[in-house]
This record gives sequence, C-alpha cells and structure tokens, in this order.
Amino acid sequence: MNKGQIYLKKTLGFILLIISIFMFSSCSVKINTPEVPKAFTQNAVVTSGDFSYECEICKKEGSVSITVKNTNALGLVMTYDGKNVNFKYSTYSYDISGENFEKENAAIIIYDVISALSNDNTKLHIIDGGVKYEGKTNFGEFILVQNDNSTLKSLAFKNSDFKIVFK
Repeated sequence: MNKGQIYLKKTLGFILLIISIFMFSSCSVKINTPEVPKAFTQNAVVTSGDFSYECEICKKEGSVSITVKNTNALGLVMTYDGKNVNFKYSTYSYDISGENFEKENAAIIIYDVISALSNDNTKLHIIDGGVKYEGKTNFGEFILVQNDNSTLKSLAFKNSDFKIVFK
C-alpha cells in the first residue's frame, strides 16, 4: 500500500466512525415527557362561572371520584365510571346514567379528558415546567397542563368558563 491509500483508508475509517457516532447518539436522544398517571389523587378547585368549590379528585383505573371539601355539599362524593354517575352522601347513594346527566359534572369531565389523551387528535406540547395537552371531548376543546413531576396543574376549556386548578 502506498501513502495515498493508507491516508484514504484512515480518512474513510474516521468518517465512518463520526457517522456512526451521530447515528447512535441521535437514536438515544429522548425527550422525557411525564405521563398522566393511570391512578392519582390531587386536591383542586373547580370553578364554573361565579361558583367554585374545593375538592379531592381521585382517578383510579376505570373511574374518577370527586369528593367535595367545602360548600353546602361538603362530603358529597361523585363517581363516574364511563357509563354511570354515582352520588354518595353519608348513607345515601344514587346512580344515574352519564348519558342523561349534565356534561359539566367534574367527574365526567376529568374522565373524558383523561380518556381523550390517548386519542391521536390530542396534541402534546413541551412547555417550561411541564406538558400542555390540547384535545376535544363532548364538553368542548380542552387545555390540560401537567407539571414535570406528573402532577396536574390546570384544566381549562375554550369557549367555557369551566376550569380546574390543581393544588
């Protein structure tokens, strides 16, 4: 081998090494986005117009429960399982079809928003401090903001004064 062939061989080897480093490094780059947990419990303030109440929101697999923590409804628990809304207050319990109930019920809204997150039409945006999800439910177009630590920050709807601020 002459000096030109050796130089060419070393240069090609170096170029292939650089290309492989870029290829493998680009494969390992991953954007860490928190996932909305399948189960969580968070305190929140639900507001609709001039009315608001504090509550605890508990998402379990297959249902969402809202426990009211203030107002005259203190202690009321509303649970939605995708089909029925259950109201429980002290020893009283009542089920009603979710189809026949107002869509502004917080348990129904949270359930539908969490379900919509798996929809291909829901958009995910990385923002400073977390993630913003934009999508649509039967109640309307929503914006859900999640913190970096996977807790929820806020839920708002375009064209509606309904909002939830998580604590």
